[in-house]
Amino acid sequence: MNYSNIITTLKSVTKLNPCVYSSALFLLNSWLCAYYGFNVYAALFGILTITSLLFHTTPRNHPHKIFFNVMDKIAVFSVVVYGAWTLWNNWNKYSVKARFLVIATFLSTIILFSVGYMFAIFCYDPVWGDVWHALLHIISVVGHAFLLILMRVY
Repeated sequence: MNYSNIITTLKSVTKLNPCVYSSALFLLNSWLCAYYGFNVYAALFGILTITSLLFHTTPRNHPHKIFFNVMDKIAVFSVVVYGAWTLWNNWNKYSVKARFLVIATFLSTIILFSVGYMFAIFCYDPVWGDVWHALLHIISVVGHAFLLILMRVY
């Protein structure tokens, strides 16, 4: 049995891809944002959680799949822009290492998604794409957590 058969078997047994589980991790960011008083940021992460779960639990041939995809991309864009704005407005609060950590996580998600799209690798790999996409979710959760926690530390 090769790796692609293992992944296909796991997907058919669980009926859900790993992106469903990793999407739920956005709730951690929502809680963290609310805890630190970033209520708009918390709401954006709550919306992102909902749109991501809707997109990743909807079958490919469902008539609303494209709509859920667009809504998810809007939610992602909103969180990224708000996170970038937060980083920019608090730039002097971060050490060089903290800035590097936040920017490195941001760039790695860009590479996984955009470069993956251009070359049909990473998130767009036909076999491992869902695993890479789940990793993208995890990296973004960690990156936004760094953004908030390190801003409070420094």
